[in-house]
Amino acid sequence: MRVFIACLMLCLLAGCETHMLTERTIEVVLEEQHPWHEASHRPLWYTLVYTDGKGNLESYHLLPGTKRVKLSVPRGKMTVIAAYPLSSLHPVGGFCHPGGNSIITLAEEQGSLADLLLNSYEQNHEAVENLQGSLLASLAGDASLVDGNALMVSLLNGELSEGTVLPLAMLDVTLCDLPEGYWVPERRVQQAFWSQWGETVELQVEGGIQRWWNRERSLCLTLYSDLVQRRYMSSLAKAPFW
Repeated sequence: MRVFIACLMLCLLAGCETHMLTERTIEVVLEEQHPWHEASHRPLWYTLVYTDGKGNLESYHLLPGTKRVKLSVPRGKMTVIAAYPLSSLHPVGGFCHPGGNSIITLAEEQGSLADLLLNSYEQNHEAVENLQGSLLASLAGDASLVDGNALMVSLLNGELSEGTVLPLAMLDVTLCDLPEGYWVPERRVQQAFWSQWGETVELQVEGGIQRWWNRERSLCLTLYSDLVQRRYMSSLAKAPFW
């Protein structure tokens, strides 16, 4: 019996050592308060998504008001992390690098790039894991202002060039016949605005999907813009509940 217990303890210790050699624990911090939280005084729930170092994506549901969560991530590979408000709104993002800080504070400015890398991960996880996410973020800035398709292709092919991270001009948008009320953006860099019946609203927008919430009428304005083709589409629907 003693021999069996000793062997079992050795196996457990060996397993723990292997785990400690290949993974480490980090703390992810959601520091920023979402604009919809500020307008409603109700915290939002989030879906946290991150790369696992094996070509798959892991996800966790974070209850409203959660500010910190601990994750086990691979030691020798970059980990991409994004937290999506209400599971689908524009995320806050961040990057954990080998040997880097064990506390990762997610930021709205890195959300578009993190989302792009997560969408690319399962197609070529090695290309994503060997990137310097923070350096790329400093080069690309807000990835919603670059050609996301060109950037994704160059990243997956390992052919990142300076031309794929050049910022594009924001798009001028004119909206007509919006319901009355105050429209709160999902991102801090976007414009909040008032609308009156019959009036037009002029906005400048980034690329991709953007949303505004009208609390008084429980409506959500969704706008998709293409900065390369210089076009946009908009729609109105019932606002999500949280």
